[in-house]
Amino acid sequence: MIRDGLIAAMAAAATTALLAGCTTLPVAVAECPAIKTYTPAQDAALADALAALPDGSPLAGAMIDYGQLRAEARACAAAK
Repeated sequence: MIRDGLIAAMAAAATTALLAGCTTLPVAVAECPAIKTYTPAQDAALADALAALPDGSPLAGAMIDYGQLRAEARACAAAK
């Protein structure tokens, strides 16, 4: 009798485990980041400031990275 109860409990646990694999979880949807828009005057001032940086400036490399991130954000928005 105990054995029958144990077998039933094991069968119930196995069934639950198998069915749990069939559930669907919510899927996170990535949003494209917002891109700040700069005026032509701001773009020119930023370009002048970047050009004025000394050779080897770490800020220049960071600005290149920032430009790449902005390009990726624009591509993300265009793909939607």
